[in-house]
Amino acid sequence: MPHQRILLSVVLTLALAAMAFAQYGGPRGPFHEYPNVPYDGRFTFVRIRYQTAPNGHWYGGWPAWGHGYPLSEQNLMSIIHEVTYLAPHVEEINTLAFDDPALFHYPIAYIIEPDWWSMTEREAVAMRTYMQKGGFIIVDDFKPMRRRYPGWSSYDDRLGVTYGSGYIRATNVPEPATILLLGAGILGLGLFQYRKWFRTNS
Repeated sequence: MPHQRILLSVVLTLALAAMAFAQYGGPRGPFHEYPNVPYDGRFTFVRIRYQTAPNGHWYGGWPAWGHGYPLSEQNLMSIIHEVTYLAPHVEEINTLAFDDPALFHYPIAYIIEPDWWSMTEREAVAMRTYMQKGGFIIVDDFKPMRRRYPGWSSYDDRLGVTYGSGYIRATNVPEPATILLLGAGILGLGLFQYRKWFRTNS
């Protein structure tokens, strides 16, 4: 009998802990979207927010588009600040929808987990227009295994709306070429940092 009470207490404790973890987002806490910084000409990291598809919210109510927000951007901007003269906003991270006109102030936009994105026609057209005007989009972390929810199209299926007009011709980039491009970029940053150090110490 005492052993059963101990076991019951342990089970209840673990259940309460799991409920608290799910409700408050674990060590990161509940999801909170921070206010955007007004455009001032400095480089600002922009993350795309979107309407999350069913089952696309994680612990603590974190939406799929908020994966890593804002810590990952702040870490990246801190590195860019250290190794370049770009002088970006480091702590201030903006979140915008594709159909927000303010997006056209920023040359680079980042979107994550797009398989959970319920893309609208308006967003698709705005995305196409943004690229036509020279905008660069970083698309991160999408997986075919998630394409099992009826009632909405997957990210690359919906790109038929974005690319279907014929204005933009999309070509897949082989993975080895992408890795070489990334390596060249990292090497360039390293050489730039060395040049900056050499000027300072010569």
